Amino acid sequence: MRQWLRISDWRTDTPFPNKDFIRLSCDIVNPTNMRLTVRNVEFRSTYWNMPPYDAQWTLAPGGVCLFQIPGIQFAGKILEEFEKGILEFDTLLRIDFDDAFGQRESERFSRKCICGRNRPCSTSPPGQTNTEKPKENPN
Repeated sequence: MRQWLRISDWRTDTPFPNKDFIRLSCDIVNPTNMRLTVRNVEFRSTYWNMPPYDAQWTLAPGGVCLFQIPGIQFAGKILEEFEKGILEFDTLLRIDFDDAFGQRESERFSRKCICGRNRPCSTSPPGQTNTEKPKENPN
């Protein structure tokens, strides 16, 4: 039996309105019927990378844990785009975990983020902007 993870509730916020950074977070969910252990979480984006985080979180069946990327600071052209309300960047989250049988697995999740000083931050699947409607499945 194979286990997997799901990511839900991607969010970005500017916790300190007068500061030049944002915080990204999401929920890591175990949708399977067996326990698993998240070992490492790695975050990469268009502008910033984070070294792998040694998580060691056990998730019960249906369990959820919050993952937060600490404040991402802006400077130069990135800060200019943020001030204009048009800062766009892609993210990749790689999560390594051990399934209930001790097998190491890896999952990758990506999102497009759009934010600005006076604009609520939003995320959407890659290839889609926050103003597009989800593409219809022809099947």
